[in-house]
This record gives sequence, C-alpha cells and structure tokens, in this order.
Amino acid sequence: MPDLTSGSDSNSQDSIVSFASSSCLGCLAVGIAVGWLLRSSSAGRGFGSLLTRLATGTRVKMVLVLRADVGMSRGKAASQAAHAAVSSYRAAGRYPELRSALRQWELLGQPKISLRVDSADELRQLEAEARRLGLPVAPVADAGHTEVAPGTATALGIGPAPEPDIDRVTGHLRLF
Repeated sequence: MPDLTSGSDSNSQDSIVSFASSSCLGCLAVGIAVGWLLRSSSAGRGFGSLLTRLATGTRVKMVLVLRADVGMSRGKAASQAAHAAVSSYRAAGRYPELRSALRQWELLGQPKISLRVDSADELRQLEAEARRLGLPVAPVADAGHTEVAPGTATALGIGPAPEPDIDRVTGHLRLF
C-alpha cells in the first residue's frame, strides 16, 4: 500500500491518484459481479425480487389473533399464539406465490402482531375473509388439558403475507 503520509512531492501525489483509481476499480468490479449474480442465478432472482419489494416499501408480517373473551391466562395466551405462529408459518410455505414474501419475512426479523377479538364468531369471520383473499391461515382449537374446554377456538394465525393484504382483514382490530 502506498505511503500517503509523506510530503508533497510528485511521487506521493502519483501514489494517491493510483490508490484512488484502484479503489474505484475494485468497487466497480464488485458492483458488476453482484449485478451479474442477481440477474443470472435462480437464487439471485429471488434475492432481486426481495430487493425490489424492499425498495418499494412492501412490508410482510404475520398477525396472531387471540380471543379475549375466553379468559386465558397470559401463559395460556402465549402458548396459543405460539401454536398459531408455527402453524401459520407452515401454511404459508404451501403457497408458491408467497415464497418471496416468506423469504423477506424470515430475513427481516419475522414481524408478528398480536390482536384481539371478543368472540368465536368474530374469529371465524376473520378466518373466512383471510381465506377468501388467499392468505395463509391457521386456526387453533385448544386440546382442553388446562384452562379451557376441549375444542375451544382460541387463536388464529394469518400470514406471513404482504402487510396491505393482512390489514384488509385485521386492520380494524385492537392489540391484544
């Protein structure tokens, strides 16, 4: 590497110019290589799609809708939300059209929002609307071993999917 701290003779000025030129060429080479990879590989096409989604601001999330009227303890509600999250994630994997959204969700911290409803009917309506829109859903019915009766609908997972699609179904709900 050239000595950039020496005096102002013409030799050191030539070294500075040479160093700056080689650094710019290196950056250019890296940029060309990354662009080529994004265009040429199948993984790159997915990554390019992810970059496009990020650049356009389309966010991806999952919502976990819990019934507030059941009277679950915090621990029970957390367990039911976990069942909904895992099941909804698995359901999303069966939607080929959501592959890039699922990848984005995985890479950006797996955002989840916990919301509340006040009845089983409201939970069923949300599930029906999400299914109508083609969103992955995961209804959860409790096994009945602890706090609630067997078969009680306790939670619903929706997504991961693009945030605007999920908000059409759950945008009006309050946080749990």
